[in-house]
Amino acid sequence: RALDRLLSRGQELEKNGDLKGALTNYTAVLEEVPDHEEAASLKERLEARLNEGQDLRRVADEHIGEGAWEQAAAVLKQLGGLFPDDEDIRKKSDLANANLATIEGAIARATDALRRKRYDLVGQAAREVLLISPNHGEALAAQKDAERGLAGIEKQLEEAKELIDS
Repeated sequence: RALDRLLSRGQELEKNGDLKGALTNYTAVLEEVPDHEEAASLKERLEARLNEGQDLRRVADEHIGEGAWEQAAAVLKQLGGLFPDDEDIRKKSDLANANLATIEGAIARATDALRRKRYDLVGQAAREVLLISPNHGEALAAQKDAERGLAGIEKQLEEAKELIDS
């Protein structure tokens, strides 16, 4: 039967990631038989999935725009589960994970530099993070630590110079 083929084709398309094609097939079945329970159920479930995907994309894009890479990565992971073949989601997820790795490395360098009282390197690592995540709490704190440390060194240098000059 033609309706069974349309329904089976819709399920195959959905399984292969062609959600719009699947929706078209389910809709075509319902246009012929408006009370077709299986087609109605499949269409309803698919529309809910697509709506959830739109909402999650919006949230992911907001997190990306804010430089909130950890949150973006978590939402993109959810989206990847819903839409495993979506290249845009994959690219954004790769970007989020790369930025998380950069942040993790820079924070580790800042922590090490702070321990060694290398405030110039602390500031450099903090700036690296803040370029991609402007509101990153650890990086903001490291930047303040670097500024305070450098100010303390400058003050000590001035005091030393005054002692030498006197």
